Amino acid sequence: DDVLYEVIPVDIDTFVISKDYLGQDLYGLSPAQREVLEKADDFENGINYLILWVGKGGGKDFITRIIFLRLVYKLLCMRSPHAYFGIPTTEIITFLNVAASADQAQNVFFEPLKNMIRNAGSKAFIQFGFNPETDIKERMIVFPKNIVLLSGHSEADTLEGKNILVAVADEIDAKTFRNPEKMWTMLRSSSRSRFSGKEKIAAISYMRYSESNGMIKKLYEEHLFRKDSFVAKYPTWVFNPNPKITKETFISEYEANPEEARTIYECDPPEYTIDAFFKDIDKLKKSMKPPEDRWPLEFPLPPDDFYRRPLSEAVRNIDGSIVELD
Repeated sequence: DDVLYEVIPVDIDTFVISKDYLGQDLYGLSPAQREVLEKADDFENGINYLILWVGKGGGKDFITRIIFLRLVYKLLCMRSPHAYFGIPTTEIITFLNVAASADQAQNVFFEPLKNMIRNAGSKAFIQFGFNPETDIKERMIVFPKNIVLLSGHSEADTLEGKNILVAVADEIDAKTFRNPEKMWTMLRSSSRSRFSGKEKIAAISYMRYSESNGMIKKLYEEHLFRKDSFVAKYPTWVFNPNPKITKETFISEYEANPEEARTIYECDPPEYTIDAFFKDIDKLKKSMKPPEDRWPLEFPLPPDDFYRRPLSEAVRNIDGSIVELD
């Protein structure tokens, strides 16, 4: 550590809670949030992807800001983060948050992040030469040692070509998130080609009900057993450190639509397609079960069978009458 760091980093809890650093002492971190931060905090642990399926209102933006600022702080503590990663000192090390829309990127994520930095104690960033008055720009935050934090959105076409060390696809499950698979691929490829195994790329989202694009469930299943990934589901009240947030907080939502509430807050969607017209799969299958004397079809249909009996599946003898089904 003495070789790598010119300032030995403080532990996670001190950095988050102490007034000398971020001063986020209202509720601190929940055990689930701390678990996530520990996985993100180590560049050497081989965990490059964090797939966090978190219930709505669980504090996803909060933990994303903490991850960004904690890792920026650790790089500032290093003698040379560029030497550590094996890249030229002229290269910009980029932290990137990608939201669904420009409004979400700026107002929901970036402005609160700026306030968190402005209110941070002097040991977090100022001791390294950071000046909040000049280094916090409208759309980026410039730290010493060529480290830049950007807030982007899925509607932009200018996110490629950056040295992305840390990135978060924020609310990637929303239908308003443009080209989520393409964005995820870009984040992975841009980071792997430059940081070869030390990058941290995260997807944090709750699953919508009727407005889901299915991406968080897809990523969860794809990364579930990968050694380079940390994958977890957290209900809202498990992830949020506020002790007043419990399952009972959302009782009216459960009474109105229990399936929707379980999907949104517990990360537990139904097995059938959300908002399906037919929701009972077993009943649907039983209704389609052929009668004993039905002609057994083979697929694809042999041509001679089709020409000999083109209507064999559409004609029924019902109570002595021949009925052709439409």
